[in-house]
Amino acid sequence: MGAPKALAVLDGETFVAGLVRRLLAGGCATVTVVVGADAERVRAAVPAPGRVVVAADWARGMRASLRAGVAACPPGDLLLTHVDRPRVAPATLARLRAAAPGRAVIPTFEGRGGHPVRLPAGLRPRLLQDDDAPLRTLLGDALRLPVDDADVRLNLNTPEALAALGGWLPGGGPT
Repeated sequence: MGAPKALAVLDGETFVAGLVRRLLAGGCATVTVVVGADAERVRAAVPAPGRVVVAADWARGMRASLRAGVAACPPGDLLLTHVDRPRVAPATLARLRAAAPGRAVIPTFEGRGGHPVRLPAGLRPRLLQDDDAPLRTLLGDALRLPVDDADVRLNLNTPEALAALGGWLPGGGPT
């Protein structure tokens, strides 16, 4: 993107602020934001009551950030999402939280998986292991939950994709 994705602006708020707000509205009791590169800039954009955890070994990849986040979260199931998926509806998040207790849950739209995913508490020991196995290999018999929310598939990874939705990057103004 050329700038921290967490600080990209869409719908009048940064990705990270929008995600914290949506997760809380979807019934999450706590929201933990894992930061790595540009940690201080991103930390400053996380609204209360969002909690910030720094993944010291973030350069090792997403699993390093996942380990830091899982270790910092209270016991129980978790919702996991990437910051570049900023628009999932709170009602979708509530459905993910309520579906199939004890199982991993992947939201699907038109048959294709998306985010966030719900990770069952029983998966925590495996998630905390120091390896780089892709998360999808750990989800086992995950429930694929059909949802009417196309934004579970939205993945904003380029300035062009962001601009197409009316968003912009810090320092660049509206695109």
